[in-house]
Amino acid sequence: MAVTGPPRYAELRINLAQAVQAIGTVIGPVLGSYVFFKETGDSVSALQNVQWVYLAIAIFVFTLSVVFYFAVIPEVTGACF
Repeated sequence: MAVTGPPRYAELRINLAQAVQAIGTVIGPVLGSYVFFKETGDSVSALQNVQWVYLAIAIFVFTLSVVFYFAVIPEVTGACF
């Protein structure tokens, strides 16, 4: 994160990333519970809906890992600082 732009703004980028991560850590599970698990109960159909949500998340994570595997990411060296 520190080497993605001009060195004079590295501290700002890191602080902004930490702030967004902290907010996402609190708000993410709350929004996820409302969006993904609207109708949960004791019925079989409610459990199947939850199963599809987790399957969709697993497919997304797998696809993202394939994209990162084939992405060309430059090597970061100490010469940048």
